[in-house]
Amino acid sequence: MEKITAWAERLPPGLAAALFLLPFAYAALHQLLWPKPWFTDFYAVACAGDALVHNMPIYPPKPACPVFGTAFVYPPLCAQISAWLQARLGLGGETALYALVYAGALLGVLAVLLRRPGLGARAPFLAALSVSGIRPGNLSVLLHAGILFTSRRCAARPLLLLPPIALACVLKPTFGVYAALFLFTAGPWWRRATWGAAALLPAALYFVYFRLDDPNLFTAWLSVMRLWGWRLDHGHGFLNLIALAGIGNFTAVGLLYAAYAALLLLCGLHLAQRDAMPPAERLMLGIAVCILLYPRLMPYEQLGLPLGMGLLTQNGGKMVRNLAYGSGIACLAAGGNLGGQLLYCGCCALLIGRAMACPRPGAMAAITPSA
Repeated sequence: MEKITAWAERLPPGLAAALFLLPFAYAALHQLLWPKPWFTDFYAVACAGDALVHNMPIYPPKPACPVFGTAFVYPPLCAQISAWLQARLGLGGETALYALVYAGALLGVLAVLLRRPGLGARAPFLAALSVSGIRPGNLSVLLHAGILFTSRRCAARPLLLLPPIALACVLKPTFGVYAALFLFTAGPWWRRATWGAAALLPAALYFVYFRLDDPNLFTAWLSVMRLWGWRLDHGHGFLNLIALAGIGNFTAVGLLYAAYAALLLLCGLHLAQRDAMPPAERLMLGIAVCILLYPRLMPYEQLGLPLGMGLLTQNGGKMVRNLAYGSGIACLAAGGNLGGQLLYCGCCALLIGRAMACPRPGAMAAITPSA
């Protein structure tokens, strides 16, 4: 692996990135030549919006119109927004609008990832990008992109992160992990914690209202969330590791996740503090840590991961670079969910390893692309 790493580091950064993006490019070409359905996750939301208009159920046991096996797992607010758009634009107009915004967000994120400063260090983690993660048109891509763009533009004013994170938590409760991003900002700890709690407050109020307003619908939503998030598809994050270990007790899983999340978060905060990172770099590292905190990590959740992981790789020493390149190569070699799981484990090991062998304050160079 050391020889492969040494060879890869001698490559121009653009060429190294291109090599790790080859499977992505091949899959994109394959998609163009032998198309598969696009926007299946979006159509599940649009279907739920249409169901609301016609007073039909949006959750099992009898969802109105399941599309390509994709169920509607979002809170009713998403269906209500979709119904509002369809009433004004029709399904075709809503689809065109979503596709335009989705493509803009995706291209914007790719442009950030492929900028020259630090591209060589980010290259192995570009293996996280996959067409299978982009094709469903999942709302997460827009939410992650919104938080990423805001973090880059408003690093000196982190309070501006409140609206995109709060909105993301309402639409997809799993985005609650992003409340931890405020811990990576500057200022007293009590203020960082207060901002994180403020980001969670709108979601808490919404779901309390949801529970009181329609208990039956709330129960149906919880059921479909448990079905898809707990039983059918674990992704390739913490929940998949738990499933592989055969741990099925909900309480035990919760306790293990709390300890696991605390470890990753403390490692990230330790690195940000000890390396005296500037605000923009702290937020990029924070975003990567928040993504790793996802219990059920899916391919469409990882777009912002290479920035923070590349930041850790830049001046991490030979072992760190070997781990980074080894993880990227293993991801490409294994492919699919196994490849994603190997890359995830490599990223977690890299974060913990860098925290245990942290360089002196100020030793890390600024490598994230300028805003």
